Amino acid sequence: MGHLGQERAPIYEALEVFRGERIVPFVAGHSGISGEDFQDLMLRKDDMAADVGSVIYGEEAVELGLIDRIGGLSDALECLYGMVEEKK
Repeated sequence: MGHLGQERAPIYEALEVFRGERIVPFVAGHSGISGEDFQDLMLRKDDMAADVGSVIYGEEAVELGLIDRIGGLSDALECLYGMVEEKK
């Protein structure tokens, strides 16, 4: 068992570095949530799903700034086409 525990530590540390250097800055840079708030959300213990992260649904995701609005594929495509037209 000691051997398995020794292997987990470097993997866990690598995941921590990846989260801190890549995931948090990417999400914070491409959404309306701050890096600190996103980090707090990721580590929120009261809402963990199988110990892999928090589950956020529709309206809460909008309120937190993770997404702009709720919609389906057709809504996303309409938004995309609108953004393309704005760039022209």
